[in-house]
Amino acid sequence: MAVSYDLKSLFSPRSVAVIGATDVPGKIGNNVISNLIFGGFEGEIFPVNPNFQRVYGIETYPKITDVPQEVDLAVIVIPAKHVLQVFRECAEKKVKACVIITAGFSEVGEEGRRMQEEITRIAVENGIAVVGPNCMGIVNSSANLNILMTRAIPAKGNISMVSQSGTVGIMLMAAMAKMGGGFSKFVSSGNEAVLKLE
Repeated sequence: MAVSYDLKSLFSPRSVAVIGATDVPGKIGNNVISNLIFGGFEGEIFPVNPNFQRVYGIETYPKITDVPQEVDLAVIVIPAKHVLQVFRECAEKKVKACVIITAGFSEVGEEGRRMQEEITRIAVENGIAVVGPNCMGIVNSSANLNILMTRAIPAKGNISMVSQSGTVGIMLMAAMAKMGGGFSKFVSSGNEAVLKLE
């Protein structure tokens, strides 16, 4: 079945929810929301975490379905065992795009493969553009959108890159920066459950 995905919401979202956001240093959820805030993203940022009322001073919601406004892009950085339920909630919220940074899916065994297949099914049925799971995030420098799992603000440039391996991609970005270059867009595609490099 051919499905049309909204890549504008993926690369130029008006709003981003970070599910697993925290201001506790050293956590991936901290890296992602820090990159958004301090990287200059100008859209709405919605931290989602039932354990916090505020993250970096921003009102934080227990679940994505509690966010009172539309969410274009959701970033998931929570343990794998919770991802499927949270992704169902993203579909209920009518999120248009999702980046699943969390690992623990088809790369680890049969149970992970089944969870990933269910994510694919939900994404196809609801038209959700999904990067990942098991990825390092994406960058669109023209939109000041940086949702990498590492604390890094890539240099801006005119090159775009998709790398299945996030580590290789990050290393190439670092090497390019040393030579004075930068990137327009970067995608760490991970397990490619929905969006694929073909």
